[in-house]
Amino acid sequence: MNLLLLNPAELTASHEEPGNTATVLLEDWRATHIIRTLRASCGDSIRVGIRNSTIGAGHIAELQPEHNRVVLQCEPKSFTIAPPAPCPARLFVALPRPKAARRVIRLAAECGVKALHFINGYKVEKSYWSSPLLSAAKIDEQIVLGLQQAIDTKVPQVTLHTRFKPFVEDELPVLASGQPLLLAHPQHTPQDNFEDNRQNEPATNAQTLQGALRALQYDAANNGSVAALNVVLGPEGGFTAYELEKLQACGAQPFNLGPRIYRTEIAIATLLGELQALRSAQ
Repeated sequence: MNLLLLNPAELTASHEEPGNTATVLLEDWRATHIIRTLRASCGDSIRVGIRNSTIGAGHIAELQPEHNRVVLQCEPKSFTIAPPAPCPARLFVALPRPKAARRVIRLAAECGVKALHFINGYKVEKSYWSSPLLSAAKIDEQIVLGLQQAIDTKVPQVTLHTRFKPFVEDELPVLASGQPLLLAHPQHTPQDNFEDNRQNEPATNAQTLQGALRALQYDAANNGSVAALNVVLGPEGGFTAYELEKLQACGAQPFNLGPRIYRTEIAIATLLGELQALRSAQ
């Protein structure tokens, strides 16, 4: 944990201290981390961020390990450090296994993605959608872990789309209106000729990420807004021919990350890394 993320209410509920210093009482997993992992002592300072706001410092005024209790003193007016710039990509990801989805959420938060949409598909198991790991509370847990790792405070929005056709016909065109739309699709190799489930897929003319961005006339260095680029990633078994056709009908430009087939979270990390490298090079 490189940053302790506080809710604004935790500060405003205790701001009556002299000098407008807020006293924050922690008795949850954050207190456990400060006591057992950081092994902090009274008087130590730790980096603190206010959810969807700025970053500053908190001073440990009291430690009670036997009660898992930590008392912090913070001066809200001293929180003057802005969070890092967001990633310019909006992600649309076919829902993976719930445990993998947790990793995707945390990864997206770490990398600065501010809009993550989980979508359905023929190869997405129906049972995934009813997993308790996709409850609002569990999703927020992973978001907080990702933000604290990356020293960020801006909370991403995670949206669940349980039906593919209404999403691709009604919602995706609106969400991606006027913005580049990329479709991550594996590069076919000679071995694919032996896979019957691949033979009926349409030709996607998939190219590298750099080539796809060039085809879309996307300036990776100057498009710094949160939703400047939209990327669709399919299930680990791939999109069906029907799904590929519907996505390309929305204007999605296919691309691939090379001959290897990655797990969802690895594909996302590779994609975001390549995008960051392209932005840095321009």
